[in-house]
Amino acid sequence: MTIGESAPLPAVAPQEPTPRPEPPRPEPPRPEPPRPGRWRRFKPWLAPLLGLSLVGHGLLLLTPVPSSPEAEAEGAEEVVVDLLNISSLPLPASEPEPELPTPSPSGATPQPPAQVSAPTAPTAPTAPTQSVIPEADADNVPAAAPVDASPPAAANFNPPPAQPETLAPPEAVVALASRLARGQGSDFDITDTSFPGIAYDTRRGIGEWSAQEQGCFFTQISNSSYETRPNIISLRYWGRSISLIQQDDLPGNFPAPEYQITNLGDYCNRPLFQVTRGSEATLFVSIVGVGVGNPQSTGLVIFWSSDPRLG
Repeated sequence: MTIGESAPLPAVAPQEPTPRPEPPRPEPPRPEPPRPGRWRRFKPWLAPLLGLSLVGHGLLLLTPVPSSPEAEAEGAEEVVVDLLNISSLPLPASEPEPELPTPSPSGATPQPPAQVSAPTAPTAPTAPTQSVIPEADADNVPAAAPVDASPPAAANFNPPPAQPETLAPPEAVVALASRLARGQGSDFDITDTSFPGIAYDTRRGIGEWSAQEQGCFFTQISNSSYETRPNIISLRYWGRSISLIQQDDLPGNFPAPEYQITNLGDYCNRPLFQVTRGSEATLFVSIVGVGVGNPQSTGLVIFWSSDPRLG
């Protein structure tokens, strides 16, 4: 080895690489056991319900389907009967119709009625039986009574006539009328200040009545003058409810048992009463509401010497 040369390095044997440890592999997740669902609670019922469903569908398929009304109507045979020629239909054999006998002149022998032969097999439907008048007797049939085509009269305004009443002397009837005029309820008498003007012009007053209604009590009336029916003794206009006049004033002025008050119903749609005192006097009283309200707050008290329904 000369100076300046480096000594050779000793030979080193190659080393093998150290193997690295592999990382642990993660384990696959284990499947969780299935949880019991809610439908398992109904599992025991599935088989019975399925069986009931099959039985129900089978019964539904076996049920006969009714025919429609339109098909029945088309298949039905139509029978048309001419009502104008119903007398020409043959009569049944069990009920022959006798002919009416022909009226014979005096002294002649009446001929026996001929029997009508019935067909053995009628081809038309049986019609209601009716009497058949022979042609020979057609001229002897009495004419029908004429029909009155006039409309019937209104029952409320023209009631049927009643039996006439036995009336007392006019003086006694007038005394009864004056008794009510000056007795209970007379404090509400406004005849001198409000009749006929206010009673005529007020809403639903006498001016709005029909001519037929006005004629039940007046021969003439306006907002300034009036004339009553001949058998009216007196007429008073009270500023008082007609229900109080009927329930309090009328029986208060004619107390029982000395007086008897009879409700006769309606005259021209207004209440009509009869006041009697034994056999001495008979007075008729109409209570007529005027104006609005139910019951109306004012009214006429009309005194009659006879039943106004008799005319």
